[in-house]
Amino acid sequence: MRLLRCALPMVLAASLLGCGEEEKDDPGHTIAAAPLAGQINAKPWAFVAGVTDRYLSDDEGFFTKLSAEELTCQSFNGFEQPDFILLTVPREPGRYRLSLARNITFVVRIDGETENMVATSGVLEVTEVTDTTVRGGLWATFGSGYEVDGQFTATLCE
Repeated sequence: MRLLRCALPMVLAASLLGCGEEEKDDPGHTIAAAPLAGQINAKPWAFVAGVTDRYLSDDEGFFTKLSAEELTCQSFNGFEQPDFILLTVPREPGRYRLSLARNITFVVRIDGETENMVATSGVLEVTEVTDTTVRGGLWATFGSGYEVDGQFTATLCE
C-alpha cells in the first residue's frame, strides 16, 4: 500500500510533464497572411491553384494538390507540372501540426525523375470549408531548399 501511495504522485507528475511536452510540439509559427510561396527544390515557388481529388479523399480530409500553375479538376492526376505539393487537408477547421502521421509531400522533378520529399515539420491551418472550396494556411519545411509559407484555396472536385 505504501508503494502505491508513493508511486501514484510520481505517475501523476509524469503525466503532467507529458501534457506540457505535447503543447510544445506546436512550433508556434504564425503562418504568413500572403499567398502561399517559398522555395521548392531550391527554386522560387508561388501558389497559383489548388484542387482536390474526390477518389483519394476520405471522411478525414481532402487529398489536395497545390500548384504554381493553373489546375482544373481534370488535371489533378497530371504529373507533368513542375514542382507541386500534395497533402490531405482536414475537413474540420483548426490548426494541425505536421508530423509523420500528418505530412505534406513536395513533388519535384530531378534529372527527369519524379522525387517525393516528405515534410513532417510545420503547421497546416484550415480556416474555412464550404461546398466548393477549402481555405487555409500552410508553413512546411524539409531540409535546405524546401520551405513554403502562406495562404491557399483549393477547389473541391466532384
